[in-house]
Amino acid sequence: MDYFVSPIPPDGSCPKTASRSKSSGLSPFAVFAQNLRGLNTTVVLKSPHVPPLPELRKPQPVTPTGQPVQPVPEKTFIQKYWMYIAVAFVALLLTGGEEEGPRRQARA
Repeated sequence: MDYFVSPIPPDGSCPKTASRSKSSGLSPFAVFAQNLRGLNTTVVLKSPHVPPLPELRKPQPVTPTGQPVQPVPEKTFIQKYWMYIAVAFVALLLTGGEEEGPRRQARA
């Protein structure tokens, strides 16, 4: 969007002045009225753009007494996976070890 004061050009340079003999006797209003024909009077209307609404966090739940609800504490590793550990331990016990052969007596 280009904003500028009407008698001043958009590039900011000094406006061209008319010679005194040409505009002598004319009031400033009459000079402005003569220059008004050359002004751009285009108006563009645009509807406002609504930005997206912010994502708000949910409020913390409250008990009937007004105290905040305490979250359930997270279980430890053993509490979560004890059954899998027990199955692995039983499988190790059932497979047994390698059969032992006759042992050699150490010579003294």
